[in-house]
Amino acid sequence: MAERTHQFVIVGAGPAGLQVSYYLHRAGADYVTLERESSPASSSPGFPGIAS
Repeated sequence: MAERTHQFVIVGAGPAGLQVSYYLHRAGADYVTLERESSPASSSPGFPGIAS
């Protein structure tokens, strides 16, 4: 398996992780967001913009 590196690693795609990911994306940063569930914000079903 090839090793991949990123400048930032966001652990968790809950509300805070998605917000950090959004701003890093806007800034053009090299990042990856990791989530253990099958969809982002699965622990926050009422989070705006997230389809259930």
